[in-house]
Amino acid sequence: MARKAKRSRRRRFTGWNATNILEGYLQASVLTGMAFNTTPGGFIFGQEGSSYYAKGPSSISFKEIIDSLMAGGPIQGHEKTEIQLVWDNLQANWLDGAIKSIGLGIGFRVGKKLLARPRRATNRFIKQLGMGSTIRV
Repeated sequence: MARKAKRSRRRRFTGWNATNILEGYLQASVLTGMAFNTTPGGFIFGQEGSSYYAKGPSSISFKEIIDSLMAGGPIQGHEKTEIQLVWDNLQANWLDGAIKSIGLGIGFRVGKKLLARPRRATNRFIKQLGMGSTIRV
């Protein structure tokens, strides 16, 4: 019996998907707002300016958590440790954060399906520009 001809393998897209990047940032924003009362940038970089600490009494930055772990206690004028502040923030914001996170996921799924044609046209245009292997929408 003759062998079946193998189909050529299609090359997979290895670039960046702008829609997924945006969804990931927005999910990170919801989660950092829920746990740390700040934005992802505020959590990673701290407050704008010369200080590395987040704004507000219940806002926590990554540097504050590391400093608290190194010092073994609360820092920057907080009466509670940063881990206790994260727990308090989660207890206060969990329902709001869960609703936002679920709504965001559903919204992106529905939006991707509703905007499939315009996204396809945009991806064709990006491919014509020669950036099709780098980014998609």
